[in-house]
Amino acid sequence: MVNGVIICYVAYGARVDIYQQIYFSILSLLTFGHHSYNIRVVTDRPEYFKRLAKYISVTVLTESEITSWPGLHDYHFRIKLKALEKVVDSDPNSDVIFFDSDTFHYSAPDTIISQVKNGCAVFHCNEGPISRNRYDPFWLQLKNKTFSGITISKQTCMFNSGVIGLPASHASDVLRKAIIVCDQMCDELKEKGVVEQLAISVTAAIELECHFADKQVLHYWGNKEQWNRIIESYMKDAFLKDYSISDEISALANFNSIEIPIYTRKQMNNQRLKSWADRMFPRVKEKYFLPPR
Repeated sequence: MVNGVIICYVAYGARVDIYQQIYFSILSLLTFGHHSYNIRVVTDRPEYFKRLAKYISVTVLTESEITSWPGLHDYHFRIKLKALEKVVDSDPNSDVIFFDSDTFHYSAPDTIISQVKNGCAVFHCNEGPISRNRYDPFWLQLKNKTFSGITISKQTCMFNSGVIGLPASHASDVLRKAIIVCDQMCDELKEKGVVEQLAISVTAAIELECHFADKQVLHYWGNKEQWNRIIESYMKDAFLKDYSISDEISALANFNSIEIPIYTRKQMNNQRLKSWADRMFPRVKEKYFLPPR
């Protein structure tokens, strides 16, 4: 097991697809060594991870934490930053690497681990300056403003937080400050969107050298529908064949992840025509069972 590195996932709420995604992501990680990694899942549904009990540890979120962590602005994604802070506070001498639920490990995370151990931050990718699109609501509402000593300028970049790696030497300070920055930005924004992502990006960029993991980790945020269908099919097959975890990991040897898009975009004209056709010619005629009276 890699000493002093926690690989972390966060899941809460009632959406089963998120738990399935994390389960699948963990399996993809385990293909690189069943007991090589200190994997921790922070969740309010520990029962969903019982099958993985030999390979992971679980930190249980309380109802009070889930209720209070969105903060004064009731901002849902603030919970992610608070959950990571909880992990870091519980083990301040360990580096932490967070993976979003909708990720798949194409290769072993050794490069990411090495970068974090060398004192760098790691994100999934650099999405570029928020000023690049002058109509971006974040840029329009936050430009030239200062949050906890960090000024949003034309050079301010958004890092994708599908991966967040932080060295132990800075993890607590970066997360604490990112939460403050997030709250201050929420004061200025009508629509919060993924402002927690911007907050952790700008905070880490001030404190640390930043690297990116988009060549090691697939982050399919732009094609979850197709990936969810594939994951459900995989899990049904494993259930019906009564696979062990080892069997499930072995089955992934035949899974060609790079053939599945991580992002798809539907053309608007295509959607409009389909919407019109569905109204004019309904595709589904429904009939229901009628029990005897």
